[in-house]
Amino acid sequence: MAREIDVEHVIDKEPLGTLRILLAILISTTIIVDGFDIQVIAFVTPVLIEEWGVSRTELALAVSAALVGMAVGAPVGGGIGDRFGRRRAMILSTLFFGLATLPAALATNHYELAIIRFFGGLGFGAVLPNATALIAEWMPRKLRSYVISIMIIGVPVGGMIGAGISNGLIEQFGWQSTFVVGGILGIVLSGMLFLLLPESPKFLVVNSDGGRGVVPLLNKAFGRNRYSPDDVYTVPESRRATWSDILNREHRKNSLGIALAFAANLMVFYGMVNWLPTIMTSRGFALEDALSAAMWYNLAALMGAVIFAPVYPRIGQQRGLYIPLIGSVFSLSLLVFIFSVEGQAQLPIVLGLIVAGTTLAGLQVGLYSLAAAIYPTDCRSTGIGFAAGAGRLGPIFSAAAGGAALDLANGTFYFFGFCVSAMLLAILGVYAIDYREGRY
Repeated sequence: MAREIDVEHVIDKEPLGTLRILLAILISTTIIVDGFDIQVIAFVTPVLIEEWGVSRTELALAVSAALVGMAVGAPVGGGIGDRFGRRRAMILSTLFFGLATLPAALATNHYELAIIRFFGGLGFGAVLPNATALIAEWMPRKLRSYVISIMIIGVPVGGMIGAGISNGLIEQFGWQSTFVVGGILGIVLSGMLFLLLPESPKFLVVNSDGGRGVVPLLNKAFGRNRYSPDDVYTVPESRRATWSDILNREHRKNSLGIALAFAANLMVFYGMVNWLPTIMTSRGFALEDALSAAMWYNLAALMGAVIFAPVYPRIGQQRGLYIPLIGSVFSLSLLVFIFSVEGQAQLPIVLGLIVAGTTLAGLQVGLYSLAAAIYPTDCRSTGIGFAAGAGRLGPIFSAAAGGAALDLANGTFYFFGFCVSAMLLAILGVYAIDYREGRY
């Protein structure tokens, strides 16, 4: 007699195993490379302003182009993942952003660079929702938020590595070399994913007759011949998502709340990433010191993800977010004061950036974990993609507005004041979410 096997229960109860560890490593590595390629424009911006003779406002077009691409790529990539599989979407997205990053080295003006960066952004954006969905659907519930946190750490790790090596690359080979390195890494990594990355077991259940398509994968992950094609495999939800699902009456409030929180948080996080080296050089610091400050900011973001990851399961996925929210408002207000002082030393700036990076990244980790928890399996990737895609509207705005603000007198004061206001909107977005523990 055929058994009915709940794959969600299998995922929660089986030992972690080699395959799931490999999955976490592959996805985290992908996000590191993704983070490097996303942030590489910030490392070359001071050089391009001088070499091309353009203003910050003009170069903001190229800075924001990748973010526009990410805003489009995230929901589209999430939809592709729900329709055709997370594995295929991850491989194609990584290959695409690798191939699209290389031509940036050939750009001769900010218009050409903007077009190329837009196409790269499509791939950048499509990676994250599928990476998050794969982690959420492979990891046991007790470890899910931790592993998602480790994955999201990859963005600041990629930025930290980029800030650390970009000065040497630019001095030795020119700014073009940073895009060449980023593109090659993406292409190589897509080949590794093709060879090693497994599909989501829950996706295979939803998209095969009786869920039997998952049998070979379960036997590979948890032991040969333990699971039979004669049995029926289920997950709590077993239907294909539609685009309207995440905005129906059940999910509309949560979708809009998480989107607002994402947009505000990413507006500030990437606003800092994109303009920090330029802010530092405009205040008289050398490029080496500016990139050093960017490296400290990304290192602090890494620490923030590690520090806050264990907080959310203990305090609550939603309640725990108020800690980094309040901390970010405090740290950004402090930076408003620090940058209002003429002739400031580098140390107070770096200390302020460390606090800001810690809280902003800690919040970002928590938002991804919360986004993975408020949607069921059949629309999880689409829901995360919607949140991440809508969230990209924030960085697009900060890229354009940040460049315009920094061209004004006392531009840094307006820039950081704008960041404080954005974080108050993030508090409003988190408050609007109706989250119930263990619902999905």
